[in-house]
Amino acid sequence: KKLQEVRDVRPPDRELRQQFSTLREGYVLCKKVHPMVWKVLQSIAGSSVQVLDGGLKTEKSAERKLEKEYDGDASRLKDLVRFSIIAEEPSLLLATMQHLETLEGWKMISCKNKYASPTPLGYRDVNTCFRVSSLGNDDLLIEIQFHLKIVIEVKEKAHKFYENIRVELPKICKGSADQDKLQAYIKQRLDNS
Repeated sequence: KKLQEVRDVRPPDRELRQQFSTLREGYVLCKKVHPMVWKVLQSIAGSSVQVLDGGLKTEKSAERKLEKEYDGDASRLKDLVRFSIIAEEPSLLLATMQHLETLEGWKMISCKNKYASPTPLGYRDVNTCFRVSSLGNDDLLIEIQFHLKIVIEVKEKAHKFYENIRVELPKICKGSADQDKLQAYIKQRLDNS
């Protein structure tokens, strides 16, 4: 119940911008800030809380996202640095989230609570975006996802259905006037149904 009560925070897009304007600048900043964030997150890991480093988003994936979702605007990339926190109990997820919000130089900017609104396939997590400030006044938006271990285990079993959607959706939309927009619309409708 407490996880379902975590408040969604979805600010206007203009507030979710990086301080860099090119992908190259972004990767330079990410390589500088990533080790500091990893060190902080490792300090909260324990027997019941696991921290996974998703690494830097690949350039190929970032370029695809820039083209398909962000009209080439690199400042809109919020997940070049991403981490997952996996806990066995909801209370540990909440405590970890609250702890990160109290850290100096860390501010939660957005929060999508999929425990309150699961995806059509039943997937649940809390997806957050933190603005993390480092020495030298560099700041970076990073993505941190909060997962319950049991949900991750179920997700792994259901992933084949998700992959089917990813494969079949382009086939269904092929030949339409604007195939990419139609796919994005259908995916958005599925995600928000």
